[in-house]
Amino acid sequence: MSDQINFAELYKRTTAPFAIDLTGISNRVTKRIRRPIGIGSIEYVVSGKGTVTENNVTVHVKAGDVFILHAGQYHDYGPDPDDPWTKIWVQTSGPAVQEILRAYGLAHVNHIPDFNLSEDLFRIHHLINKDTNLETIDKEGPRLFLELVQKIHDELRLRQEQTHKPHPAEIIRKRIDELPDGYTTLEQLAKEFHFSKQYIIRIFKERYGITPHDYIINRRVAIAQSLLKKTDLSIKNIAEQLRFCDVSYFSDFFRRHVDMAPLEFRKKYKS
Repeated sequence: MSDQINFAELYKRTTAPFAIDLTGISNRVTKRIRRPIGIGSIEYVVSGKGTVTENNVTVHVKAGDVFILHAGQYHDYGPDPDDPWTKIWVQTSGPAVQEILRAYGLAHVNHIPDFNLSEDLFRIHHLINKDTNLETIDKEGPRLFLELVQKIHDELRLRQEQTHKPHPAEIIRKRIDELPDGYTTLEQLAKEFHFSKQYIIRIFKERYGITPHDYIINRRVAIAQSLLKKTDLSIKNIAEQLRFCDVSYFSDFFRRHVDMAPLEFRKKYKS
């Protein structure tokens, strides 16, 4: 059963340039709808599932999903025959609706999976329904529509940011690579990024196959090799620049990891 009124009435419900002028709850309906449509809607699947086609693009929707039907497009949508949907929807109207959707980057958005809009749509449903007078529709409809569009826009932007957000191990590696002397400790990294040392070790090794401690050592060795090959800095100055306590400790560190003393390395590879 569908809680809605005749679509022929809908074009006359508001004089606002954009608005929500009707809402409805479709309870486990089995009817499939195929038509070019002059109005649009934002719909949330409460339970069940179905398919939605706008022009030639088909999406499968399930409980917890939102889909948008854009005005002026051909729509073919309906419930799954074995698990018909229950959905709540708000109908949008007005000449500026598509302009608003376009401005918020939603002109070509048809499906937002796993986005709970039920509370928002039920609230709107109680404010605007078939008994709402035109004055309320004209005043409340535009405000509610903009709030809804803004919320969808913010959710999609957040998802996009999370998709492109670097992995924590990448952030830690970048931080190490940015250090001119390569010097840091696991304790300092944990404090800076507010992670436990165990977490840093685990995610870094999973990502790069090496512990952060070994990566720091390799980084410091690489910097030392570069300074020996490309500069005329003394061994003492290089040791100081890399924050070793003395030349002897630096030489032992370098020999342990490169299998030759710093001076021997410089003589062999100095460009």
